[in-house]
This record gives sequence, structure tokens and C-alpha cells, in this order.
Amino acid sequence: MILIVMGTRPEIIKLAPLCLELKKTGISVKICVTFQHRELAVQALSVFGLVPDFSLSVMSPGQSLVGLTSKLLIQLDEVYKQVCPKAIIVHGDTATAVCAGMAAFYKKIPVVHIEAGLRSGNIDTPFPEEANRQALRIFSKFHFAPTDKALQNLLAETVAPENAFMVGNTVVDSLKYVLEKINKSEIHISRRIEQFVQACEDGNKKFLLLTLHRREGLDGGIQQACGALKEFLNNNTDVCVFYPRHPNPATEKFAQLCGAKKMGKRFVVSDHVGYADMVYLISKAHCLVTDSGGLQEEGVSLGKPVVCVREVTERQEGIDAGLISLTGFNTEKILSVLQKICNARINVFSAFSTCNPFGDGFASGRIVRILQQRFPECF
Repeated sequence: MILIVMGTRPEIIKLAPLCLELKKTGISVKICVTFQHRELAVQALSVFGLVPDFSLSVMSPGQSLVGLTSKLLIQLDEVYKQVCPKAIIVHGDTATAVCAGMAAFYKKIPVVHIEAGLRSGNIDTPFPEEANRQALRIFSKFHFAPTDKALQNLLAETVAPENAFMVGNTVVDSLKYVLEKINKSEIHISRRIEQFVQACEDGNKKFLLLTLHRREGLDGGIQQACGALKEFLNNNTDVCVFYPRHPNPATEKFAQLCGAKKMGKRFVVSDHVGYADMVYLISKAHCLVTDSGGLQEEGVSLGKPVVCVREVTERQEGIDAGLISLTGFNTEKILSVLQKICNARINVFSAFSTCNPFGDGFASGRIVRILQQRFPECF
């Protein structure tokens, strides 16, 4: 039996297609969800028709990373005692992933790490994700890298070549899955979002999809970026913004700092949106302004320019492809890049092009085939 552990919406999005692919083999697969940001996680699970076998409760208001880590380790240890998995699968760099890996390592349960090898080169950025992903390198038996650059990072850190594989990013698998269901009307988009997109199209206006939430920007950097965006919007009245606010309470003020109230219908704020709605927004947006790692990949995969409001990114492949612009919190850079994007007709490559540096949408199948060959005792 394989246990798949996930907690945040990005983890669910990127592990869901692998769950579905593993179930096709007939293997016993159980899902444990720690529910970091519960409502977003529930929505993401429903898109893929997944129901968790174990639902943990680890979040509380104002909780520290130490408090969260201790809860995760204790509760995951109890799950492992109950099911005795032959292996666990984790994704990325969250508290759930690193704690699941550590708890499994202590019990000598093999750990399979999906999206391994991403590195920013700065242990403090993103924080604490960069440290989490490096710790998972130590805990994991098998490492599935999304790109060749990530694979080379692992090999440079002395991961055994026979245990590291470049398979592509499973986020592309998820995007294909969801867009196909949207196109077939098997998933319905929020009426409010459809109306916003239609109003932009009818008014011949471009719209930016905005997300901001990272810890390293909360000490003033994001506020500076909001000021730059406010200036840009004041100078470009043909541009609208859709801002799905992150559950972190610290993000409540960002819309106000962008001047949202004075812009009326040009600036739409939403508490949160479901994953299918987010995919639809990305597919329709002129560009993305974000500090999210996942949105960098999703934007590039759908052929959208991304303004990355961070000092460093572990998605260098998107920069090399010409779609990610790294601005940091520098007002002049943000203004310059946004103006360039909105003045130009940018079409570096179409959605899901073979040029997509993050993969072709078949990563999950590759992972399953490799596990069947290298880890047959699980099947």
C-alpha cells in the first residue's frame, strides 16, 4: 500500500493526477490530507473526484511554524502506525511534505519526493520552503525532478543517479485534465468570474491576475510592489485586475494598497477561488503578477507572461523561456515590465507547446512506470 500525503491546494493539484494514475494499476492507494487552508484543499480534491482516507486537523489561528511542525509530526506518526505503508509520496516543499518525510524516515518507510530538486540558492528565500526541499533530499529514497535543471541540482548534491529521474511537472497534467473538463462543460466556472472576463473582453480591456502572499515580502516588500501596481493602473485605464486573496490574514490590506476602492469594477477582489476557476482565470488573463511558485509554472504552461514579485525564483526555466520576469519589489522594474507586457502582443508559445519547459502533461504516467520498475514491492 502506498500512502500519499498532502496538505495545501498546490500539493493536491500536483499529486491528484498521480493518485488517479496509480489507481489505474489496481494498487492500494490511500490519501492523507493535513488540510493546511482547509476550504481551498477541499475544493481542489473535489475537482479530481478524490476523497481522503485520513483527514488531519493541524491548523489553528496565529500558529507558529514550530507549533504546526509538532502537530504534523505527531499526527502523521499515528497514521503511519495505523496503515503501515510500504512507501509514502510527498510533493514539493511545504510543512506537510517535510514533516511527512521526516516522520517516515524515522520509521524507515521509503519516501518518494515529487517535484524534487528545485533550488533558489538562498536558504532564506523562499522561507521556509527552500530549507524544506533540501531536507527532503536527505529523507527521500526516490527523487522525481520536474526539469533537467532540477535533476542536475540533485546530482550535484550527491543523490544517486539511479534514484533520481526527470519526468516533467505534474502541474501540466492537472492543467490539461481541468481545461478539458471546462471545455466539455463538465466543470462550471463561477458566474462572477465569467462576467468579469466577459466585461473585460467586451470593453477591450486587458486583465492582470494578481496573487501576493509570501512571508519574505510581508515586511514591506509586497507593500512596495502594491504601490508600483497602483501607479501602473492609474497610468493604464484599459487594464483591470482580478485579485483572489490568499487565506493568510496579512494579505487583507494589499488590495487597498493597490488602490482598489478608487478603481471600482476595474479591480475585483475575491476571498478565494476554486482551482477550476483559477485555471480559467489564468487561461484568460493577459499576464500574471505573483509571488507564487505554482502560478509561475501554470502561467508559463498556458503561454502567459508572468511578473514574478520575488528576489529569486527556483523556476529559472520560465525566465529562460522568456515568460517569467523577475522584478523583486523594485518599483521601477515592476512598472517597466508591466508596461512592456501590456504594450506588446506577447505570444512566446501557445499553451501546452512542446517548448513548455515544465513538461508535456504525461509526468504522472512516467512516475508510475518508473516506480513499477524500481520499486516493484509496492505493486
